[in-house]
Amino acid sequence: NSANYQQPAISQSMTNGFQSQQKPIYPTTKTSQSSRSSRWQGLRLTQKAAALAIALGTIPVLLVGGTAYKLADKAITKNISQNQVANTIDLQSKVGHFMRDRYADIQVLADLPMLSDPQQRNTTNLEQQQAVLENYIDTYQFYNSIAVFDLNGDAIVKAGGEAIGNHGDRIYFRAVIDTDQPYISPPIISQSTGIFSIYFSAPVKDQAT
Repeated sequence: NSANYQQPAISQSMTNGFQSQQKPIYPTTKTSQSSRSSRWQGLRLTQKAAALAIALGTIPVLLVGGTAYKLADKAITKNISQNQVANTIDLQSKVGHFMRDRYADIQVLADLPMLSDPQQRNTTNLEQQQAVLENYIDTYQFYNSIAVFDLNGDAIVKAGGEAIGNHGDRIYFRAVIDTDQPYISPPIISQSTGIFSIYFSAPVKDQAT
């Protein structure tokens, strides 16, 4: 290393006309340290004061800069976390509101007089009932299909979607039969369409009984 290397003493003997020969002497760490110490000692008081001032000025800036970076990093991380929490809460609220509305919808449909009132049911043909359900699909734009089943799971009237078979083994049908309460299914793959779907079902109760 050139910073720690000192020319051999033979160089000095050459200036003296080779009057004496000395073995080369190579510097050690102590020599380097003593050299730096001597250089520091050789500085004037004003130079030492300036060097200390620069050091004292630089170190706090570096420390403050590092602290500011850490604080900024924590603030950004906290801000991102808060945004994620806020977005999650907002999404949860919207989904909850949406599901409550659909839960109310299915009960309104189940209570339609053309389905629950024996007199109106007998005076309304299947085409008229289907038209009412199709209008409901077109108006709300939330449903792919709406169907009314008998107690065996066979469709009485249906609007929208593909033709369907018996639904007696479907979880959303069995849940209503077993509990006599409205039901909302988890997202499941439809056996009719093969896509993920959520089913809302409710019992149609005869107003005369």
